[in-house]
Amino acid sequence: MKLMDATTMQVIQSVLDGTFVGGDVVGTLANNGVAIAPFHELASLVSAELAAEIEQLKADIIAGTITLD
Repeated sequence: MKLMDATTMQVIQSVLDGTFVGGDVVGTLANNGVAIAPFHELASLVSAELAAEIEQLKADIIAGTITLD
């Protein structure tokens, strides 16, 4: 999911605290600019093992262990 509100707020905050430098802002899992969508009403169909694996993949992407090109 694209979380444009999170990246927009980050830019606004950088202006307010004097750290704004301009340029492109890229939403990532690490800066909460994107997220993995929740399962919602399908949560009961997702095994605990698969949910844990997805969370581990998310953590590995944030840590840089897995890179996305």
